[in-house]
Amino acid sequence: MMQLERIIRELPSPLRDAVYALYGGREWIGMTRAANRLQINRRTLFRYLCAADQAIEAELEKTEKSRE
Repeated sequence: MMQLERIIRELPSPLRDAVYALYGGREWIGMTRAANRLQINRRTLFRYLCAADQAIEAELEKTEKSRE
């Protein structure tokens, strides 16, 4: 889990902010409220989250391969 937290912290700010806005709170706030908090539209938030997911996956794969 600490590795995932590190990866998220190292994401570029728009991607990191999107992840924290949607998933970083104590409760689920939904896409619309998260987008409103970031003052972006939902479509942009969705694109940021998809890009963050891809970046996280790439980092996790890189770490896994280095262990082999």
